[in-house]
Amino acid sequence: MARRVQKPITTIRDFVGVAFPLGTRVISGRSPNRSRNRRECPNMPPDLFGFCAALLRWSGVYSYYNPGAEPLDGSPYIFSLASDELKSARSVGIEWAECGDWGDDGANTRGLALAGEPPKIILEWWKELLSYSSHRIIFKVTKDDEVPRWCQLLILMTVAADEASFGIGRFAPETAKVEGKFVSWADLILEINQIEEAEEPIKDTNQSPTIDSGHLHKLVPREQTIATSLNKEVACVQPKSRTSPVGCTLRALSQNLALLPHRGELRVHCLKPASDRLSDPNQASLNLVLIPYPFNISTDDFEVTEDPVGEGTDNRWGWFHINQRWLPHTKSVLSKFIEFVDAILAKAAAEHDIIHGLVFPEYSLDWSTYQSLTDHIAKNHHSIELFVAGASNNCEGDEGNFVLNATFMDNADRSSEKPRDVIITSRAKHHRWCLEKHQIASYGWEEAFDPIDMVRWEKISLPPRQIHTHLFREGSTYSTLICEDLARSEPCHEALRAVGPNLLFVLLMDGPQITSRWSCRYATGMAEDPGSSVLTFTSRALVEAANSTRDTSTHNWAIGLWKDPLNPSPVPIECAPGSQAAFLKLTGGRVSEASLDNRIQPGCWIWAIKEKSVAQIDISGTHSELVNEFVDN
Repeated sequence: MARRVQKPITTIRDFVGVAFPLGTRVISGRSPNRSRNRRECPNMPPDLFGFCAALLRWSGVYSYYNPGAEPLDGSPYIFSLASDELKSARSVGIEWAECGDWGDDGANTRGLALAGEPPKIILEWWKELLSYSSHRIIFKVTKDDEVPRWCQLLILMTVAADEASFGIGRFAPETAKVEGKFVSWADLILEINQIEEAEEPIKDTNQSPTIDSGHLHKLVPREQTIATSLNKEVACVQPKSRTSPVGCTLRALSQNLALLPHRGELRVHCLKPASDRLSDPNQASLNLVLIPYPFNISTDDFEVTEDPVGEGTDNRWGWFHINQRWLPHTKSVLSKFIEFVDAILAKAAAEHDIIHGLVFPEYSLDWSTYQSLTDHIAKNHHSIELFVAGASNNCEGDEGNFVLNATFMDNADRSSEKPRDVIITSRAKHHRWCLEKHQIASYGWEEAFDPIDMVRWEKISLPPRQIHTHLFREGSTYSTLICEDLARSEPCHEALRAVGPNLLFVLLMDGPQITSRWSCRYATGMAEDPGSSVLTFTSRALVEAANSTRDTSTHNWAIGLWKDPLNPSPVPIECAPGSQAAFLKLTGGRVSEASLDNRIQPGCWIWAIKEKSVAQIDISGTHSELVNEFVDN
């Protein structure tokens, strides 16, 4: 039997065939059947956007686009668009967004909502594009050639599809609602693209069993893309929150949708709680409490194994495992630990302001401790909206290095007397921590890692890599990284720059967070592109270990570093001995963003800090026993 050879992708027709192997359109809201007709224009904006943006990237012609109406004199590789065509692309995109077909079940359907037929001018652009499909070599744009019309068509349809998805990554208050529920197709397609698994009700051991409780929900991503027909092996599409203000890149061409790599190396999920019960989008403050737990770490907390690379060689490597001896391993100690956290939250609220978020660093907790704290917060701290922590396992029982995220929502009846519902997600770290001679010496861990001339790696598995962005207020999203995820640009930095979360938490096991160190360099890069506000945060145990090898005059107690796009300099966040936590007051505001085609999008949210926004929290005066239990020992 003759072996079928894959045809190279050199023309638009080739690319259409690969991008839409089952056809360009979903033809049934409840059936997997699809139209195999590849000549019809896609009827879902993410599909059209993904195809056009992927072809722009595949061919490389997006870099030739000049956002000005007039070409640059004497410059090759330049094409532009007339202002009336760009204006038309924007207006028909808005028109397309308003013509959805909801079916019998309305906004609550778990079937697939269909966007309406694209406006006539988009159909005409698609037809014109396909007229080039069989003969135009997409890579053949040379210095002596006139940039072909199909390049302009791709820009126009990219802009139109992006406009048709207005607000999908921000969930702006302007989004139309009926009876308090999102009804735009953009919101619905995102909601049905994830599975919300309800766990058992939050257990309340202090109340009668007849008392109603909140519920713990696990949010499970269903797909890596919100495109419905576009081949996931070609490209994925997800919502975005911020548009990169710098560079000539594809991510600068859109304001609502992000083009992402095909599934495999990295899967990106935008997670939206299936609820309208989110916090006031116009709240201008976001107050965080950072608890740099654990406060002490010793050489006994490391378990080391050795493996020679080969016989007759001095180059050896091995594994290390961290034993979290600081965890509350009994119910009585767990109860005290929750009391310790309660005291910190109460002191921060009394001295400063209402608390909206709680953050712990990398490897600080395990799933059992995190779940207990989450349940307690749901019942007793009704102002807290998010809880982020590093942990050694997740709710599935998987061991490793994880970040756990909880988003709290009011109950359906908005009763303050009942615990709130909680959405929890988790994801694993992307890279192993590598400990080499210099790091071992800098923390004073020679005894645990003798001989210190070996390279040792964190003993964790690396499951399929994921990045999550979480909606926690209308108009604002956050994402999380774990230590080496920030230090190694592959595979997640490009994806994060594409989706542009408003806020980025980076959980670390690292030394003092000062401006000369690696974490500041990479955080500054993320603050510049895509414009995220970045918090790096480590435990005081690692800060203490680093300080122990230095002269006292050089000690630094910065457990965190804040960098946002509005402030030129990073801001250190200190928690010196005598304090047990830090308070960080963020101030939010709306800014306007411009895409590469000169569209201005107002109302994009940005988080920054002002003077006197950082403070240290000390509870030793009133809770000395708790401080002795969890800080001094």
